[in-house]
Amino acid sequence: MRFECKSDIKIFHRNWYSRDDLACGVSYWVKYLNSKYNANHGMPLGVAHGVITFSSICCYLALYKIKMPFTCIDSHNVGNDRTPCQARIILGEPFASIESKLDIDCTDYFLHGLAMGRHQEHDDLVFELADDHLIFSYTSGSTSTKKSVITKASHEGAAVQTAIDQYFSCDDVCLFSHEMTHRGVHTTAILPALFSASEIMFVNAQEWPRVVTRATHCQWFPIMRDYFKLTPNIKKITVGGSKIDDETADYLLTHAPDATIYDIYGLTECLPPLAIRKLTTIARPNEFKICRPDLKFADNGQLTITDNNNIIKTGDHVEFVSDTDFKFIGRVKQLVRVNGHLHNQTDLQILLGKNFPIDQFSLNINQEKLILQVTGHTDQYIEWCQKNYVENFTVTKVDRVATSGGIKTVNNGEYNVS
Repeated sequence: MRFECKSDIKIFHRNWYSRDDLACGVSYWVKYLNSKYNANHGMPLGVAHGVITFSSICCYLALYKIKMPFTCIDSHNVGNDRTPCQARIILGEPFASIESKLDIDCTDYFLHGLAMGRHQEHDDLVFELADDHLIFSYTSGSTSTKKSVITKASHEGAAVQTAIDQYFSCDDVCLFSHEMTHRGVHTTAILPALFSASEIMFVNAQEWPRVVTRATHCQWFPIMRDYFKLTPNIKKITVGGSKIDDETADYLLTHAPDATIYDIYGLTECLPPLAIRKLTTIARPNEFKICRPDLKFADNGQLTITDNNNIIKTGDHVEFVSDTDFKFIGRVKQLVRVNGHLHNQTDLQILLGKNFPIDQFSLNINQEKLILQVTGHTDQYIEWCQKNYVENFTVTKVDRVATSGGIKTVNNGEYNVS
């Protein structure tokens, strides 16, 4: 599938960049990647999606241009990630210091910025998302045992084209948080915007209020509610990753009353958008409409999707209304989304145990909410949940954490995020 960046495209990240700037940046990264890494090596390039920057966007597009096979590695623990690959590179700003990791390349090293500024050649910004370009990643482990998945770039292209057809326009001014690192956002937002929109702005929470009144289109998650405000000029809001309840929909439509909310259903195994429901102040349907004719959907006790002969059990309860419409009922397993990925109770016990004494907290999951009971300072756990983008959590101070058959005494004071 062929895609091309528009002739008048403009991108903002700290500065405004034109199509010429983008063409020059992609050309630089094509030359650099070809000179240092080997697309025919037999091992993919390890890619960690850091905080989005202009340089990282140029490099990301260059990977598709030269059909460099790459595997997605842990962005938050890149120094210790042991995923087999020929080398490792961070796209954008890293989440932690990598000064001692000299074997890890980074698109935002000063030398790359300097070299990009001196580069004179320009790419044509036409990209083929092809069958012979392979992308490797690991599932979150939420739908079944965590496993490696191989995706053809052409499959990503099908998702990107669907997003463009469903909710992008040539005059869109898109506003995105520049910490969008989950792989699904590349097919629901970043790549479709690069191939269809007029302007794209990547900003952090501090910059968002300054530019939000310029935007017409944004991607938004419930965790952004306190820091990424919406304004009436927004006409399209894409959301996904967790069920959008009436309270969240009311909030969005109150602050952006003329917007259409595109509630997107998707998975890590077959990239979103897979199905969409549109919410407005007038209509709020429960049904998701399947928007991917290249995939097969079935109800086998749980929603099952066939993607390129790969049968994916989603772990979701749905009710089919027709051959193309279904209602989302809930998940088979109790899971909570952390840093964009769904985790079960065992996963969360391990994650929290790396930061807090295991005898000072207990946790439970109830209806996609993380319920924490702690004997220490609640603010430390609250900070951890906020830092790791836990979408829905409660932290309660107790005298004694729950044990098998134990008794817990709850003090006054509870912190809720919903």
